[in-house]
Amino acid sequence: MEIEVEGERYQFDWREAAILLALYWARFNALTLARLRAIEEDYTKVRSIIENLEQRGLVETVRLGRFAVAILTEKGKRVARAIEEEARKSGLLRKQN
Repeated sequence: MEIEVEGERYQFDWREAAILLALYWARFNALTLARLRAIEEDYTKVRSIIENLEQRGLVETVRLGRFAVAILTEKGKRVARAIEEEARKSGLLRKQN
């Protein structure tokens, strides 16, 4: 998936897009990395995806005790919103009532 937000182009595979959407839809825009294993079972791959998104300024991670938590940045929220809009336009998501 390729999108443009505020003049910046982004390319995402389905896992990256799914993680951004999961964080966008989550309360407080944050989830533990363990919860993100619902998207990608391999924790090492989840960690790698999160690190990639962090390098792009879309996600931050914090430690809460023994848990790593991924949190969307403001930039990440704008990008996730654009992914959601694109998914709706293409019919991948239905509009909620």
